[in-house]
Amino acid sequence: MQLCLEKFAKYYHQYYSEKDDKFLERECRFIFLFFMSPILNGRGFAYIESQFTDDRCMDVVVDYQDQQFVIELKIWYGDAKHQKAYDQLLGYMDKNRLNKGYLLTFNFLKNKKGKQEWREIDDKKIFDIML
Repeated sequence: MQLCLEKFAKYYHQYYSEKDDKFLERECRFIFLFFMSPILNGRGFAYIESQFTDDRCMDVVVDYQDQQFVIELKIWYGDAKHQKAYDQLLGYMDKNRLNKGYLLTFNFLKNKKGKQEWREIDDKKIFDIML
């Protein structure tokens, strides 16, 4: 999944234009799922906003062959909101008994800085990628 997210970032930056920001902000999940479709290609499935019994939702769950990946998609609204995204993702990971999770953040600020890094929080690993 890390490779998929890295390739998505490259694809995104190749075609990104600031004039598309309003569209992108509304349709980030659609664009990501559209990118993933040929990768999954009958070998996997993507679930959108899987509902939990406690009425919380997660953005994308990917089942690929015998593996499951939880991917939280967010728009950058600052460090405090980003920390809440980690907490939310860790909760989803606990519910699904996963040790790895993925946080994909779209940043529409003019002076944005992208990043790709693994973070370890509470003995769990999160691949944090910001576009």
